[in-house]
Amino acid sequence: MARYAALEEAHTAQQLRGVVMGTSRDDLMDAVQGLGQSIPTAISIATDACKRCVAFTEGCAFPGLIKALKVYFSSYLDLYSGVLRQLEANRAEHETWNVFQMCLTLLQTTGELLIELKRLDQDLIQNILECSRKESFNAFITILLVPLAQQELRQLISAIQDGVTSSCLESVTLSVEKFCREVHYTTYKVIFSPVSLLLDTASHSWSAPPSKAASYAHNMPDYSFAPQEYITEIGEYLMTLPQHLEPFLMRDNPALTGALHVGGGEGAAAQAGGGGGFADLLLGMVARGTCQTYLDHILAVSQLTPAASKQLAIDIKYLGNVLEDLGFGLLDSLQHVSVLLKVPAEEYQSQTTGAPPKLVAAVRQMRNIPST
Repeated sequence: MARYAALEEAHTAQQLRGVVMGTSRDDLMDAVQGLGQSIPTAISIATDACKRCVAFTEGCAFPGLIKALKVYFSSYLDLYSGVLRQLEANRAEHETWNVFQMCLTLLQTTGELLIELKRLDQDLIQNILECSRKESFNAFITILLVPLAQQELRQLISAIQDGVTSSCLESVTLSVEKFCREVHYTTYKVIFSPVSLLLDTASHSWSAPPSKAASYAHNMPDYSFAPQEYITEIGEYLMTLPQHLEPFLMRDNPALTGALHVGGGEGAAAQAGGGGGFADLLLGMVARGTCQTYLDHILAVSQLTPAASKQLAIDIKYLGNVLEDLGFGLLDSLQHVSVLLKVPAEEYQSQTTGAPPKLVAAVRQMRNIPST
């Protein structure tokens, strides 16, 4: 019995090698899909290990089983990490949308693993409780286990019965959730990179010296201005996102939604309160990121001409219209900046009451408006 954990580790490791061979693919998309196809087998191996523990030891080796399962799932998760590293390393060789699809597939697969892992964990808890209720259980403990092992098993059972422990595989779950955040971050980088590139390029021209024609432009009415090319390209890109999500919208997708909840942190958790599915979560993430990055670039500008201020306000308004079509809106801070950019210089002091003081001061400085 003292070697139960080591024996189970060796046996599950041997079975895992078959899973590894089944997931090995030359094509990156095949490798990602192979992980999803491996989940039933991986969970089945763990389930069989639980059954063996009950059949061979009447549940007396549960502590050793739990140790073995932690090692097993750590090795299994290494397969996922390897595919993610491969995806990141070869990202430049694939079209953005292809990489995006692969990231979403990997995120969905990780969500499926998390669901199955939690189900297995609860089944394990139930097995432990059922074994502990058998009349012969105490006799088996005394016969099969040394005093130290008896104490370890009784402490495990007491922790479960008293509600101190609700999970036997918590460390494994936390590792999967951590990986989920890594995939989420990679997915966000992929989907947001075109927006980031356009904003990086455009922001250099906002504070450029004005042309002679532009110096008179600030006196023109708003309808004389049109959104600039960079913001219309961003808008067009954002409007294409829903169609690229369609393959994942053919049915309810709790795995992908759950993975986005885990990976998206506080922002996803707050949005989850609105009951949106994974598409809303993902689009909301990109909408917030676009607004925040846009705001950061604007606040980094040292000086704006009157014409540039008005043009920037028009561009922000266009972005707001695009986001509204997608079911979202501008961040409040970006909306405030849009208003501050349009306030006439002579009325700036009186018309900015109620706006965040830091934004009021920042826009005043870039517009070169005296504070008194």
